[in-house]
Amino acid sequence: LEWIANRASELSSLVAAAWSELDALRALCTLLGETHGIRGDAGAMLQPESSYLPEVIARKRGIPISLSILYMAVAQAAGIELKGVAAPQHFLTRFDGIEGPVFIDAFGGGRIMDRGECLSFLHEITNMPESELKPCLKPADPRAITIRMLNNLKVLHAKQENWPAAWLVQERLVALK
Repeated sequence: LEWIANRASELSSLVAAAWSELDALRALCTLLGETHGIRGDAGAMLQPESSYLPEVIARKRGIPISLSILYMAVAQAAGIELKGVAAPQHFLTRFDGIEGPVFIDAFGGGRIMDRGECLSFLHEITNMPESELKPCLKPADPRAITIRMLNNLKVLHAKQENWPAAWLVQERLVALK
């Protein structure tokens, strides 16, 4: 929490100097991705630690959902409302601004995309038609985000045959239902 508060404090001055909403989002992405080196790592996809925010902060590496949660937490503490987007195969964040929604790929270094770019990006990684992807760009509620993160974690523990850890995650999932 202290790390998030410190990053939000840094971001607040950058947001105050921003000329537009997009400039404020760029400041967020630059601060986390470049200044503090928080980014995605393909190897992190196989490590349960990549779902635990303290580990992500310490290692500066994570998976799309954990990185997106960090982006959302820092942004919110600085007065920017980012929402999670549970897109197929890749979690993103969404900002609903004056000019419409824009999407941030925290795993991709804080890449900012408009709706069309986001649909093209998701089509490339999922091979799903854009017509099926459009409904997936809606904001996800906190419960849905938590369930997705726990399901990811359970699968990782199961792949590693760490059954006690998988069972603990499953208990949390059952408690949410």
